[in-house]
Amino acid sequence: MAGKSVATHQAFLDGLRKSHRAVWFVARILWTCDQLYVKFHPHSEAARWEDAAQHSDDGDLYYSRDGITWTRLEVKRLGENNKACNFTSAQDWPFKPHFIVDSQPKFDKKDPVPDLYLVLNQPMTHYGKIVVPRSREAWYVQPRLDPLTKQEENFYLCNLQHVTFGSVEDIANGKT
Repeated sequence: MAGKSVATHQAFLDGLRKSHRAVWFVARILWTCDQLYVKFHPHSEAARWEDAAQHSDDGDLYYSRDGITWTRLEVKRLGENNKACNFTSAQDWPFKPHFIVDSQPKFDKKDPVPDLYLVLNQPMTHYGKIVVPRSREAWYVQPRLDPLTKQEENFYLCNLQHVTFGSVEDIANGKT
């Protein structure tokens, strides 16, 4: 992480803070509509990029039906101010034929690994969901430009056949 600019670090922090809205949005739906237990681990922010490794989180949120067995859920929201990220299904998914799971270095450091990734469209009306244990063997690595650092980085991807798309309204109505 050394050598990253102050501007890159600030952009990372800005993105992290913006991501909280999507995480809380999903947590509220799980808690109120699905009547699940929801918990968050504390998080902190590094004052400098060089110190970021000491401030990584333990996942966006966890949920449970019984309060004993917990599922780790990573929540992503696509495209601030990007209409191409207003997908509603696999047919209009903007990154066809791939689903970008996570950056390889970030995923490989996660302990425990997430059970699910839920990727929301920009207006938070639809999602793409990937169940890690069921899809992990189908993942592949592809170098892509990291939008934050503008550097090429390896990302885990999978084909859309491993992704469930749906409406957030369906989650709220208990249909998923």
